[in-house]
This record gives sequence, structure tokens and C-alpha cells, in this order.
Amino acid sequence: MFYQLSTLRNYLPILFISALLLSTVDIYAGTKSLGMGGFGTAYALEVDTVNPAGIVELGNRLDYGFGLLYQTGRARVKGNTQGLNGKFDTMRDRYWPAGTFGYNKMIRSNLSFAILQKPITGVKSRYNKVCGLFGTTKTGVELEIVALCPTISWQICKNHCLGLSFNYVLAREKYKGFQATIPISKRPNHVTNKGYNYSRGYGLTIGYKWQITPQFVVGVAYTPKNHITRFRKYDGLKPSGIISVPAILHAGCAFHYNKKTTVTFDFVHFDIKRVPTASNSPFAPHPAGAPNGPGAGWRNLMFYTLGGEYKMNEKLTFRIGGSYARQPITRHVTIGTPECVGLTKFLLSMGTTYKISEKMESSISFSHGFRNTIKGKNSIPIKGGGGEYDITYSPTVILIGGTWIL
Repeated sequence: MFYQLSTLRNYLPILFISALLLSTVDIYAGTKSLGMGGFGTAYALEVDTVNPAGIVELGNRLDYGFGLLYQTGRARVKGNTQGLNGKFDTMRDRYWPAGTFGYNKMIRSNLSFAILQKPITGVKSRYNKVCGLFGTTKTGVELEIVALCPTISWQICKNHCLGLSFNYVLAREKYKGFQATIPISKRPNHVTNKGYNYSRGYGLTIGYKWQITPQFVVGVAYTPKNHITRFRKYDGLKPSGIISVPAILHAGCAFHYNKKTTVTFDFVHFDIKRVPTASNSPFAPHPAGAPNGPGAGWRNLMFYTLGGEYKMNEKLTFRIGGSYARQPITRHVTIGTPECVGLTKFLLSMGTTYKISEKMESSISFSHGFRNTIKGKNSIPIKGGGGEYDITYSPTVILIGGTWIL
């Protein structure tokens, strides 16, 4: 069993890595959609959208967005009898670049080909001082996963659209300061301080959109689990050395109250339980890097999002949105998320678009995740010195984007 190992601290660096799966930059679509909560399954505002079915209705165009994620994270060990207590700033590198891109070309009046780029996961976590739970030097992690998505979108009849995206996933990671994992790793030479490691993967997204009435639209999109090839330099950390992107289900509706006002609702489900890196128990009695080795102990993640759009006039549009997330992290596994990301529970967004001309628009959106703290409960086993592990996180995203009608 886990408790029969020499010390808990040997396993904690593995948990740090396990939780990176959904350390998202809180951007799932483009600049406009971010201002309404970030999804828009039934209401495509730009090419870089979560539902490929709606792209065909946008026409020939180019959408892009660039911005920054600002994040703060804190961790606290308290009540530990092995002298590991302390407070830690886990986000010394607070700024993280973010961006989206989408281009759509009409092949026929009811068929289009698009290519879009979307961020999937991004984190840059660096401790302000050494935490003995993980290693002998300052712990640091960089992880970037983005997808390039060639897409076909087809309006099969007046009120029904289908879309299919092929997702080519690119990933890069680097880990420092995980020396404590080496003694219990299946591959001790593939744990820490190996520089950047690159990987890739493939997947699909299928979407459907149905305009039930002129005012009411529903949409759904599904992405099966995307498999990413093994990170060989660090396959002594994660189960099988793999970080897979979980299956994601989007379902939403849009109500066009009048020509000026639209209200949207979205439900999003991340199937984390089928991804060993995130879902395996942090107390698994197996070596680090083994297929059944320790994970973060996360449960499935769900978002509920409400958004609104108001067109003040032909030039100016305002948007606002809010979301609630059922957290994947429970109190007894806080120690599985020491980088303190992915904790956002309530998020508020707003944005605006200014129409410069008939062919050009400029947009800006802002999104803030309110600070959330999860206090550990029986989160550090007695044989690891006991005590609790508390984590805090808050992200803020700003995107500036544009639309060019071709």
C-alpha cells in the first residue's frame, strides 16, 4: 500500500504533474465568446468556436485574438510533524500568453472549410522557495497544449447544421525540482530537469446545431478523448508518461429575444474519470510512471454558463457572462493539486465589439475567476507527517481580437 512506502514526500511531485491536465487558461473559444462566458455552443460568434456546426453560417472571414492570462496561486502546509510547514507562492511567473485564430472559406453556399487554432491547456508554475515535499530545489512546471483544427461545416438544410473538426494536438512540457520522486519511480532517470519535451496527438470534434424557431437555437458538440504520445523524458512521473485530453461534451441553447438581445446557456462536461493521469488515486500502491500509478484523484468537471449580448446600435455591441464550475478537486485530495490551478468556481466575463467598417471589427473581452480556496481535510496521511494542505487560485484573462470579413 501507499502508506508502506518510505515517505509521503516521494509521491507528492507526481501529484503535482497529475493535476496539470485541466490547468486551462480559461479560454475555450474566441474573443467574443469569452465575453459571454467562454463557450457559445448554440451561438457561433467567430470561427474559433467550440461547435464546428455553426461555422458555415459565418461566411468568409478571419478571426483572431491575442492576450494574457494573469494568475495567482498559493499553497499552505500546516500541522505537519516532519517540519514541512510553510506558505508558498506557486505562481512566481504570473503572466501567460493566450491566443486564438480562425479562418473560414465558403466552398459552396452551404458548405465551408475552416482552420482554427485553440489553446487546450497552459500552465507556468514556479515556487518562490523550496518545498521539501517535492524536491531539493525550487519546483517549476511549464506545460502547453494547443490544437490545430481543420474543419468542415455543412448546412444540410435550412435549420440544421453539422460540423466535423480534425484536431492535431501539439504539446510541450518541462519540469524542475522533482528529485524526491526519483527513488520510487519506475523510470528514475526520466523524472526531472531534462529540459523541454515535445509530444503530439490526434482527435475529432463533431457538432450539431438546430434552429428550432427563429428565436430559439440548440447546439451540441462532442470531442472524444484525445490521445497524446508519451512524454519520454518525463515518463517516470505520470501514469505511462501520458497526458491525455479528456472527452468533452458541450450542450447549449441560444434565445434571440429580439434583434438586439440574445441570451445563451451552456453546459460542459469533462470526462476526467477516463484519464489515469488525472483520475488515478493519489494513494495508489504502484510505482510512479506505471499505468496504474498515482494520479490526482480528480472527479469529472462540469461548467454551467449564462451569457447575454446587447447590440446598442449598428456599431457597438456589449456582452456579459458568468459561469459556475463543479470542482474536480475534493478536500481530501488537495495534495494532488499543489500547483493550485483549475480551482476556479465562479467566473465573470464581459466584452464589447466595435464595428469599424462593413469588413472589419475590433473586440475586447475580460474574464475574472474569483479567488477560491480549498482547505484540506485529512489531506496529508499520518505517515507523511499529517497535517493539511490548503490551496488557493484566481485567474484573470484579457483578450483583444479582430474580425476581417473577406
